[in-house]
Amino acid sequence: MTRKLSVQLMAGITLTLVLMLGANLYMVWHQQQRDLITEMHGKARIITDQLIATRLFMARNQDRINRDSAGHMEFKGLNPAAVGRGVGNIFGEITEVRLKQTRAQVRRPENQPDAFESEALAMFTENPNLKEYFRQVQEKGRPVFRYAIPLAMEAECLRCHGSPAGETDIAGYPKEGYKLGDLGGAISVALPMDRAMAELQRRTATQVWVIVLVSMVSLLVIWWLSRRLVTKPLAHLTALTTRIGEGDLTVPPADLAVFSRSDELSLVGAHMDAMARSLREVQESLEEKVAERTRELQAAHQVQSQFLTTVSHELRTPLTSIIAFTELLRKQAAGKQLEYLDDMLESSRRLLATVNNLLDLNRLKAGRVQLFTDLIELAPLLRGVEHSLRPLAEQKHIRLHTSVADDLPLVLIDHHRVSQVMLNLVGNAIKFTPDGGTVAISAVTGCGWVIVSVQDSGPGIKPEYRETVFEAFRRVEMPGAQHQGSGLGLAVARELVELHGGSIWVQDAPGGGSLFSFTLPKARPLSEEEDVNHGSA
Repeated sequence: MTRKLSVQLMAGITLTLVLMLGANLYMVWHQQQRDLITEMHGKARIITDQLIATRLFMARNQDRINRDSAGHMEFKGLNPAAVGRGVGNIFGEITEVRLKQTRAQVRRPENQPDAFESEALAMFTENPNLKEYFRQVQEKGRPVFRYAIPLAMEAECLRCHGSPAGETDIAGYPKEGYKLGDLGGAISVALPMDRAMAELQRRTATQVWVIVLVSMVSLLVIWWLSRRLVTKPLAHLTALTTRIGEGDLTVPPADLAVFSRSDELSLVGAHMDAMARSLREVQESLEEKVAERTRELQAAHQVQSQFLTTVSHELRTPLTSIIAFTELLRKQAAGKQLEYLDDMLESSRRLLATVNNLLDLNRLKAGRVQLFTDLIELAPLLRGVEHSLRPLAEQKHIRLHTSVADDLPLVLIDHHRVSQVMLNLVGNAIKFTPDGGTVAISAVTGCGWVIVSVQDSGPGIKPEYRETVFEAFRRVEMPGAQHQGSGLGLAVARELVELHGGSIWVQDAPGGGSLFSFTLPKARPLSEEEDVNHGSA
């Protein structure tokens, strides 16, 4: 019976383990394939955007290019199509990427569309709102990511491709008679995927071997544990109870000491005593395992904390460099490039703020943040925060102002950490306040405390979210915010306020919106001796 139970247990565990690991491998494989397509799509989009920018630059500067020093028209052969074709050829020589301009009726044979490009042009013609078309294809036995975007006729393009149809343009070709906004063709990109797919297959093969190894080790451990903790104890218990029940007392002396009486009650008592002893042994074993598991969890928490700290530090340096170089590039950029650089700068700063919040929260949870408190006037600190965030508020035409009570006492705080709390709260208020709204900073004195508040005219926070909004990684999705954030800012703010001995909460603001408030301890009056020493310092 025990063998049958052991076989059933091993069979069930083996089947479950194989199914779970197989499902995990299947999901990971498909996710990696989706990630690869996403990566290829991003690369293709960047390449086409760069070529479009080059063509647009050439189109807008045709008059300058095609005039000599005396101002006479002299076609140099550098129209957008020629430059795009040349850039594509050079790009293909130095990379494996094929970059091509094409359309249905081409002027040059090398621009003739292939099967994918004809398919893309048909899709763009059928659906004028379609911005891009892409899919994975096989070319000569190689996987290739194909991508295409439509080229709409702009004002600069009509010089060579507009009306009247048939008239010879500056390049010597007959005009096609296109109108503004017509589909003039497409830009096609072909990105080889064989190397990426080979790497994906290599990683998958490695994962398969890891799964096989983990499965074998797990099954061996499970078999050993089931034999030691289940099969043998059950067999021993079955043998003992069967032999005692049948009256066979030829058992080892250690067992006779437990089952020494022959009457039925003594026999029941002996069984209960044996069961109690077994339960005590199991309990001791469980306590040992719980203690071991607790140590493992503590070690895992320490590793996690060290990992988060290391990753945060490693991310901060490159992010700082990215922000610095992006700011330098902005000084020389214009048009779409400036817009892209602004997006990069905003995203980098937001990511850096998230990394800083993550690092601070990790330190706070680990108790490694030390406050450097001093007697501080709160009004200059609050106005400094207002000054720092005023440009952000002005971008959304938000009125940001500070109101501080005249009798506000000194507070015993860490200037840097309280500034960090205020930057998080005010930044949050600006994020969720619609254009033209109001964000107000205020501070009043209370009984033993100074109460600092940040009020906005945003959508407010529902009562059911007011407790969880201060938890790490808990975000309340609300309309009006361009970026919802990481859910760390308010968690860091709460930890820092509580480290000062204060508390933080949120409630409905009068007239609508949210009112975030927190308390800071007033500075206690100094004794004469302390006052003299403080003045001397």
